[in-house]
Amino acid sequence: MQNQQAPQPLRQPTQNKNRSQSRLSHYIIATAAAGLITIFSLFSLHQSPQTDQLSQVQQQELLTDFQTIQSFHLDKVPPAKIATAIAAMGLSQQDTKALKTTIADSGKKVQTTKETALVWLDIWDFANQDGDIVSISSAGYQVTYPLYKNKTRVPIPVVSGQPIQITGTVDGGGGITLGVQNAQQEVALPVIQPGQTLTLPVTL
Repeated sequence: MQNQQAPQPLRQPTQNKNRSQSRLSHYIIATAAAGLITIFSLFSLHQSPQTDQLSQVQQQELLTDFQTIQSFHLDKVPPAKIATAIAAMGLSQQDTKALKTTIADSGKKVQTTKETALVWLDIWDFANQDGDIVSISSAGYQVTYPLYKNKTRVPIPVVSGQPIQITGTVDGGGGITLGVQNAQQEVALPVIQPGQTLTLPVTL
């Protein structure tokens, strides 16, 4: 009887095959990474806001026009909406209660003294919506608002005969470009930097 040969062990993958698989894996990883980078770049380009680019001449024109305005005419918040408007200001509980009391008491007095009232102020970014933020101070209160391309109506307490102070807080780029409504007229205020303040005389 002839002896049967022992079965041969299976051949291990060759070194060349290992190299081919390695190159293929690297190619797939590199291709996927390149695709993700491209998608991220396109997304960032689409999402990144454009900064403001007003020339020095344009900025000087805004300042000149602003200096000719004698007063800003603002509408009072209707009595039925005062509580809701004050709540939207984000004040502390103590300041909220104090402001409600001040406005209520002011409405009961004979106007021989200065009146404290709540008014509407429409604000927006008249250039590019790039993250500008302003702080508005009046009647002893301060509130901070971001600027959007569309108008935002915000409640502001004012004392008759006293101006509103608007201070730049954050500049998204190219200066803070704030627009406000003055009666029926839209006004682009002078471009300011963080820390700079504009004074708006107010008429109720």
